[in-house]
Amino acid sequence: MFLLHVIKTNVVITTRVVLLLVLPVSGVCQSESVQAEEPPGPIEEVIVRGSKSIIDRKHEMYEAEEALYGLFNSLNTDDDFDIRCFKEAPTGSHIKRRVCRTNFVTRLIREETYKMMSGGIFVYPAAEINKMNELMLADMTEKALEHPAVRNALVKYTEAKQTLESERKRRCEGRFLFCRRQ
Repeated sequence: MFLLHVIKTNVVITTRVVLLLVLPVSGVCQSESVQAEEPPGPIEEVIVRGSKSIIDRKHEMYEAEEALYGLFNSLNTDDDFDIRCFKEAPTGSHIKRRVCRTNFVTRLIREETYKMMSGGIFVYPAAEINKMNELMLADMTEKALEHPAVRNALVKYTEAKQTLESERKRRCEGRFLFCRRQ
């Protein structure tokens, strides 16, 4: 008798489990006429607004910067004024950071490093770099005045940079820890 009760209980439980598994699937197997019916009212539109992450904003700024420098590099006549961006680890670190540098700065530092490696003293060429920076800035200003594409790229880069900085400031307000400033 007890064995018969256990078997009946197992059959009832098994039947319930099968029904629970099969019934939801049976709704999927309905005829096409039932599934093809239109909803009675208009479908509502759902708009989800989210803010971009700081990393997305940083990449937008980098893209705008690359576009600006690409235009300037194609228009200037002095290859020393060409600006290149790349990843570089600062001295004493293995963590690479994005650096944009003109060819003349790279050339001047390379020359001073070569002198040092040959037994001389390394002297940072600040005066020459400042002089070349002034010439390059004058050339870049001239290109921005002559070419609307450069001017537009400069505006887009400036806006992207300001947006990134304001977003960082907004998100880091009142926070001291766990908020990157760079």
